[in-house]
Amino acid sequence: LSETRAQPLQAADAAQGMGHSLAAAAAAIQREYTGALVIGLADMPYVSQQTLRACVARLTELSTSERGVVQPRYEGKPGNPVGFSAALMPQLTHCRGDEGARGLVRQARTGNYLSYIDVADPGVLHDIDTPAAVKEPGG
Repeated sequence: LSETRAQPLQAADAAQGMGHSLAAAAAAIQREYTGALVIGLADMPYVSQQTLRACVARLTELSTSERGVVQPRYEGKPGNPVGFSAALMPQLTHCRGDEGARGLVRQARTGNYLSYIDVADPGVLHDIDTPAAVKEPGG
């Protein structure tokens, strides 16, 4: 992320769950930008830059009024990061608790505005929840 224009944001109520952090980010985007949001999880550090660029590229293909969710897929399994078009920022501001944006991803899947990007990046599935999981995917 150091090579991107990513800006850190501290959510005042982050302790209440990931949804609150997402809502704070979406609100900041609505105030300061007109763009989309790619949600990269801190416990998934092995996602390649190429995957991030592919998510951003797909999002930039959408108009600012077009609803769209972009999700990478490795060997048929959906992973992270997940991108949301500018049109979905108002919905993201209502995220709460630990559910995060999973509900919006489900809505996108059933509403036919979820776009998968097939990637050769096992990092999109490699979640680090324990010290043993720190080793790189495939290592």
